[in-house]
Amino acid sequence: MWLAGSDARKLDKVLVEPMPHILRALRFNIRQIPRARAIGAAVADTNGWLPMFCLGASNLSTASPGVVQLSEKAQQGGVPNWVSGTCSLSRERLFSTRDFCARNRYSVRSSTVACRRPGAAAEARHAAFEELITETSVHAMTPSALLERHVHAPVVYLQIDAEGHDDQVVLQFLRAAELKPFPVAITFESMLLDESRLQSTLSHLRAAGYTQQCQSGQNVISQRVKT
Repeated sequence: MWLAGSDARKLDKVLVEPMPHILRALRFNIRQIPRARAIGAAVADTNGWLPMFCLGASNLSTASPGVVQLSEKAQQGGVPNWVSGTCSLSRERLFSTRDFCARNRYSVRSSTVACRRPGAAAEARHAAFEELITETSVHAMTPSALLERHVHAPVVYLQIDAEGHDDQVVLQFLRAAELKPFPVAITFESMLLDESRLQSTLSHLRAAGYTQQCQSGQNVISQRVKT
């Protein structure tokens, strides 16, 4: 909404994605967007290399360069396609019941696992998905390092989707001196945050001047009103 119309063509667009298979698709898809580029990195509280855990990264189809999806064999085996883009710096985060249930109420046919339905034990959920997890090392950057190296103008709009780490990433950006002046708006995925973490994040945003906040689907949009 803040980048609509002709003004969007004049703005630099920096997209950040740590996983190589998703980064390749991202770069393919933005190749014709004016002044858009994708950086291969994870946003974290430290610079360097960190382990990243993914669901389904070893079962991907390469049929289309602009699409990240599971192979036909994996899908026929009952694996939901959304796992193809699910990665986290926390291995345990991949097993969050809230995460699973928030995403399409899936089941795994081979073991009849479902989210908190009768007979679906936590041990069964772990067993069904353990074999899908792959681990790799990704380049990590703090928000300060990212902004200093790759962003050369004030940020107008910041969007965050960090698979349940959104509250931490929002706070890291708010603490980064390089972000000032603050963006007009910040959007982050909220559906994987429990109520306590969500309210804490909203409180930090309000303290930074983001007094207009609204829920839009699985995201929260916060707008900073100038006084």
